[in-house]
Parts: sequence; structure tokens; C-alpha cells
Amino acid sequence: MRLLIVDECIAPGGVETLRLNLLPELAKLCEEIVWMLPLPYGEILRSRICQRNIPNLVIENLYWPRGSTSQIWAAALRRASRVPAFKDRATRLMRKSVDQRIRAIAQKHRSVCCLSTFVFSQPPPASGLPLAGFVCDVNPVLPDWIRNNIVHWSSTAQAILGISEFTRQDLCSLAPASKPKIHAVPIAPPVLSAPLSASVCRNDFYFPAAANEHKGHLVLFQACLELARRGLDFSLVLSGPGTENFLAGHQFDKPAMEEARRFLEQNREELNGSVTIAGNVPATEVEGIYNSTRCVVLPSRYEGFGLPLVEALQRGKEVVCSDIPPYREQLARYDLFDRVQLIPPGDVARLADAMEQILRRVSAPRFDPAELNRRLERWTWADVAQSCYDHLRSISEPSPV
Repeated sequence: MRLLIVDECIAPGGVETLRLNLLPELAKLCEEIVWMLPLPYGEILRSRICQRNIPNLVIENLYWPRGSTSQIWAAALRRASRVPAFKDRATRLMRKSVDQRIRAIAQKHRSVCCLSTFVFSQPPPASGLPLAGFVCDVNPVLPDWIRNNIVHWSSTAQAILGISEFTRQDLCSLAPASKPKIHAVPIAPPVLSAPLSASVCRNDFYFPAAANEHKGHLVLFQACLELARRGLDFSLVLSGPGTENFLAGHQFDKPAMEEARRFLEQNREELNGSVTIAGNVPATEVEGIYNSTRCVVLPSRYEGFGLPLVEALQRGKEVVCSDIPPYREQLARYDLFDRVQLIPPGDVARLADAMEQILRRVSAPRFDPAELNRRLERWTWADVAQSCYDHLRSISEPSPV
């Protein structure tokens, strides 16, 4: 298969993890993968993914080459789109220009199928090829225009791939008419850059999550205050995109996140330095925090998949997490319920009790690394890629007569 991947949106976090882990494995199954990205983002990902030595991966700029007639025309349209009277027509013509570029690249490389790894805000590319797209979640807090775009994708594409069975079910509820072409392709633990090693646990708890309303920051801060009032000493580290706003002098636009920030600020004296905000740190620093942490705590009330759970389990960490379907789905897949305490989402007292139990334990339960690896090998990125490839092949090959 000669596969065209069109990704117009820059999406750090879990989406980037999906891209960087799926493509190397998918390339092993394809004759060629052409990945269209907006530059300079494409160059950034090229430098990261090409460390994996993928000779049949070609990265193409989503937009026309600088100085070409099409690029000059597109630039003129962008300027025209800033004028209210011309905005709608200029926007339509800009979309047409992008789709022409996509079709030109598809023809150049003789691609037979088109895939997008993130469909939230990206229109379905008019590539002239069978189309599939990944959906990370159907969070109830998504704005209507994104939910409507997901429905549009579901009716336009030949296959929609949810990153968990839970997300597949959510998608079927959102777009019931498209249910037959909505499939679950669960993602997997990323490949570790270095073998696990024993290290001194300087931190009791780690919460790796972007500053999004469904992640449960306020519930966690309330549980931390309860621990402090019980007279317990502990340390919690937070990291993730947007979490730097928890530092003094910053604010959040999202009301729920601003409520969490104000709660932390108002109770900072009682917490007495127990909560450290690392902010949006690079992957190498995230790895260091994982290694030096005793337990990962994940109080989300909603996830499409919840990658930090499987990342924590992969590193042999104890976990306290919300009892929500996508977390249970992962634990069942890898048979790792014995490494996790499940807490009803939003239950501050139960969360504080679970964290206190971790703190009062003299040592963490031991877990054989070989046994851990055996369980995690039940579903890997190679399996993800094979499942994705099978769905792409089914929409790109003619049905038998």
C-alpha cells in the first residue's frame, strides 16, 4: 500500500505520541508513506521521527512551495480573508487550494489511501482517495463546531478509528448512522527510550496531564489539602501543557481550571510547598519525574484513552486513578488491576484515603519486570499499526465480486 497521511493540525501531547509511535510501525507494512504536514512543524517531527530510520517515509509540505503561482494565490487569499466582505469566499478558495495541493501530492506518489491522525478541527481532505481518520475522544466539553466536524468526518470518510473501545462507543452515539464504519483501534504504551532502572523516589505522587477541565486538578488539590490537614507530609509534582498557569501571577481562561488555580493559591500556606508545578517540560524531564516518583495519580473524570495510565504501568509505578471505562479497558487488556487503586471520579475523600495508604506503606509492592513486560506485550504499537493497516486495506481494495 502507498499511503498518504494528511495532518493539518499541530496537536502536542497524546496526538503527537500517536503519530510518533504509529508511523514507524505502519511504515513496516506499507510500500511508502507520504506524510503531509504544515512546515515548520513538519521539520520538527521529521527530526524526531527520522531518528527511527524509516527509509520509506516521505514528508511533504502541506502548502505550495514558496514563490510558486499557487503559493502567491494562496497568500493573496489569506489577506482577502481578513476583509469581512470577502472572508467566506476567500476561506472557501483557500480550502480549495489546499485540497488541490493534497491531490497533486497524492498523484505524484501514486497513493491509494488517505489517513488523518487527528480530525477535531481538520476538514476531511478532498484527496480523491478512500479516507480514514483517528478520533481521540468525544469529550462532552468539546465545542459544537468540533463535534459537528466529527459527525461530518463520520459521514464523509470510509473508516473512522477510535483510540479505544470506549471512544468507538462514544462515536457511535454521536454519529449513529455511521456506526458500521466506526472501529476501535486502541493505542499502546510508547516505546521506552531507555530500560527501566531503580532510582530513589524523591516524589510521592506525579500527575502528568495537560491543563484541561476534565483532568481533575481541583479534586486532586482538595485531596492534597485533606492529606495536609491529616498531618501527613507528602510531595506532588504536576506537569503538562498549560500547567505553568498554576504559578503565581497567571490565570486560566477555562472556568474550571481557574477555580482549581484559585483553590491552590488560597491554600498554598497549608499545603506548605507540597505541590510542585513543573509546567510543560520536555520528554526527557518527564521521564526523570516518572523515574523518581513512587505513585502516579490520575483523577480524570473523562478520557478518550488516558495514555498516562499505561505509561505509568509500563514504568512499574503504582497508580491511583479514577474508575472510568477507558481506564478499566486498559487494565483489562493488560491484566494489571493488581497495580491500581480505582477511585470514583470526583470523590475527594476516597482519593485522599488512597493517597494516604500509599504514604503509610513502608515500601511499594514488588513487581517482576519480566512479568510486567509479558503482560504489556499483549498489545503493542505493532498491533496498533496492523489493525490500522487492515482497516485501510479494507477501504482501499475493491470488494470481491
